[in-house]
Amino acid sequence: MEALRYQEAIGVYQKLYQKDNASLPAVLGLATAYRKSGKLEEAASWYGKALSLPTVDPAVYFTYGQVLLQVRNCASAQSAFNHFLRLKPDDERKSMLADVCAYQNQLLVESAQRIHLSLPGFNGPASELAPAFYQKGIVFAALRPAEGRKPADYDLFYTKVILSDQPAGVDLSYEPPQAFSDLLNTPFNEAIVAFSPDFSTIYFTHNQERPVSEKYPLRRLEILATHRDATGAWSAPEGLPFNSPGFSTAHPALSADGNRLFFTSDRPGGFGGKDLYYSERIGLNWSDPVNLGPQINTEGDELYPFVHPNGDLYFASNGQLGLGGLDIFRSEDLGGGAWSLPENMGAPINSVSDDFGFILEQAGNYGFLTSNRIGGAGEDDIYAFQYRYPVVQEQYAAKGSQADLHGTVYDKLTGLPIPFAQVKLVSTDCADTVRLAADESGYFVHQWEAACCYELSATKENYFNTPYEQLFCFSKQEQYPDLAIYLAPYRLEANQKMTQVEKHGEDHFQVGTPTAPEHNDRAIPYLLNVYYDLDRASVRAEAIPELSRLYWLMVFNPELQLEISSYTDSRGSAEYNRHLSQRRADAIVNWLVKKGVSRSRLIAKGYGEERLVNSCQDGVTCTENEHQNNRRTEFRVTDQKLGHTY
Repeated sequence: MEALRYQEAIGVYQKLYQKDNASLPAVLGLATAYRKSGKLEEAASWYGKALSLPTVDPAVYFTYGQVLLQVRNCASAQSAFNHFLRLKPDDERKSMLADVCAYQNQLLVESAQRIHLSLPGFNGPASELAPAFYQKGIVFAALRPAEGRKPADYDLFYTKVILSDQPAGVDLSYEPPQAFSDLLNTPFNEAIVAFSPDFSTIYFTHNQERPVSEKYPLRRLEILATHRDATGAWSAPEGLPFNSPGFSTAHPALSADGNRLFFTSDRPGGFGGKDLYYSERIGLNWSDPVNLGPQINTEGDELYPFVHPNGDLYFASNGQLGLGGLDIFRSEDLGGGAWSLPENMGAPINSVSDDFGFILEQAGNYGFLTSNRIGGAGEDDIYAFQYRYPVVQEQYAAKGSQADLHGTVYDKLTGLPIPFAQVKLVSTDCADTVRLAADESGYFVHQWEAACCYELSATKENYFNTPYEQLFCFSKQEQYPDLAIYLAPYRLEANQKMTQVEKHGEDHFQVGTPTAPEHNDRAIPYLLNVYYDLDRASVRAEAIPELSRLYWLMVFNPELQLEISSYTDSRGSAEYNRHLSQRRADAIVNWLVKKGVSRSRLIAKGYGEERLVNSCQDGVTCTENEHQNNRRTEFRVTDQKLGHTY
């Protein structure tokens, strides 16, 4: 477990459980291993088994509730948290546990419109994590393989960040990353760095050179420091005095004056798995570590501290209540060793995945974080975020100015207007939401007198909900042209024919290509750009972006159930092809379920070679590309609506 080899741990715990199914360590071990490996439904099942055993720690109820929240079972999660509070009525987190569903919904919407999240191009296919500000850019850790080899260890890289002002915030671009230091990049892992205020000293996380033992080859973590001399060269790294081979010490972060070093450690005497500590500088040495206490630390893990120049502490935790996995929190230093109740940063900083390694520049306009959320380039990726703000110019501040926003909502396939579509304007900087109804010709108009910025979206029954991400900042001088908003239908109206127009509305959320419905079925199938190798059920790596778009389509359409339909080419027997196509459909469903989609919203159906898209039947000679076109997957919306089950 300490080596993060959770699948191997599951095998060991299973053997222990078979010997004694009342063994609490075995049951809790299975629950924890499944949770940390992302298999949340299995984890929930084992936590439920653990709670049926005697002498269970109250913290198990809390963790069980967190897992239930991640699989979107709010009612059961609330029940688990209620039981936890009955056992620990004075817990610091009780205010947010009173109504966890409302609290989680608040986290999803409160800051979402004020923050723009982007995925910088310097992320590679492996993993990048834990950025730190350095001079005019950031230093981060990455797995970057040498040519022809797999990446084995993290090294440090630097990229310059280029800033340019925009009306709604700063725009970020980046120079190609370069290796930070040949001296510091060794055959061991180097990651998670902190710099002294003048950038002359670097503290970084490193694997201990000696393993725990020959039988137990785990290399725990330690913090090393190195200093730069007048020539710019770095000295040989030295360990800090509170490192120990008996536990890990990692993730350094410095206060603005460089005199207090924060870090995480699983040393004895903490509150849970890994706790946050700090040490004070005493001359050239450091004091004994001080635990940050129960307001910050929990039964879970607290990791990746960052101290903003204003003194606020940011850190990642899976023990505080959040959206899922590791979430990022903020706490204010109240002095005298006291800290304010940690504040969850909410979406989009946090997600249902692991979010950590948060940093924020001094003025608070932009920053970076690490996440393994869906849609990234690799296992872990560094994301940039910018706070949106209205331009401070006279035209935006003018009182009583009017702005005329108007447009038409169209069907993406037919090009025809959609009568009575619903249009919503959500303010990114004012506490306001405007709802409009288009008329019978799909036309809407809105006049606004305040200097606010809005994002616009449109919805209609039998059409996919897809965010129309365009920012409109109203001003007296500016008039927007007539807007054309396109929605993709998932069901045809009676007597409606499917004729796709040549010009669509631009929609980054669009997934798949619509194809003609079968027979009298009014549900529109969409072809996924997911293809398979001959006789294989697993999808190719290049299909992940397409599956990610399908995942987000389900997130924004929580009431819909989809049938995932898979097909083969004609080669092989019909029975074999039916089984192969079923395995292919199951693979897509399993991928979505692993990402958090409820299995009740998905139907996997393998049709084999029943519905070829060309003439490549048995006995017909075809090219490989023609056969490839038949090895495909489609999705369509079923007639069943499930309510908000996501």
